[in-house]
Amino acid sequence: MSTISSLHRIASQFKRWGVEIAETTMIGWICAIFELLGPIHKAWSARSRRVWMLHVDETTLRVQKGEKDKLGVGKTSVDYLWLCWAWP
Repeated sequence: MSTISSLHRIASQFKRWGVEIAETTMIGWICAIFELLGPIHKAWSARSRRVWMLHVDETTLRVQKGEKDKLGVGKTSVDYLWLCWAWP
């Protein structure tokens, strides 16, 4: 799924809540986050190339999407969490 369509859905949800946020504003936020996290990513990448063992574990998570219906059941999706562990 593309980032733009995801941002469109997020902007639509905020609009339903009465908050107007332009997709271009959210794109600016994402770019700022990438700039802030860039040095951390660079350091982690360099360290992971120097270790003798790198363990990566993928775990699935059920994530609530939207509000619940009358029976208290809500839609969920499967998302992923990755844990990376490096041994020196």
